[in-house]
Amino acid sequence: MLTTLIYRSHIRDDEPVKKIEEMVSIANRRNMQSDVTGILLFNGSHFFQLLEGPEEQVKMIYRAICQDPRHYNIVELLCDYAPARRFGKAGMELFDLRLHERDDVLQAVFDKGTSKFQLTYDDRALQFFRTFVLATEQSTYFEIPAEDSWLFYR
Repeated sequence: MLTTLIYRSHIRDDEPVKKIEEMVSIANRRNMQSDVTGILLFNGSHFFQLLEGPEEQVKMIYRAICQDPRHYNIVELLCDYAPARRFGKAGMELFDLRLHERDDVLQAVFDKGTSKFQLTYDDRALQFFRTFVLATEQSTYFEIPAEDSWLFYR
């Protein structure tokens, strides 16, 4: 069954951007073999990614992402079934938000869409994209502390 999974994570401070580009190149090859496509947004500190493909392959890739030491505070935002791919030809497309105007990024994401229905802001997955692009520019944005700093009391 075709599965859509969206997650957000925080990059380690010492991870150079060049390594991210290499990671995307490797992911493109791996994802092509697994029939998984998607879009990856990066704003300098956070990743936001949509993966879509066969359920087992998407979940396998997501488990590998969760074990990747290059990022932390990984939060799964959505995991759902879809009737068709939104980004069937995207491979693993990287959008570095620092290199684009906000509205240009959203339009570029729309332009990568391959659904027979026009991608719109009504699409639940694209609402997540829009929120990520808009929210990180606001002064009210709250950064979640690293999980190793959390304290739980009984």
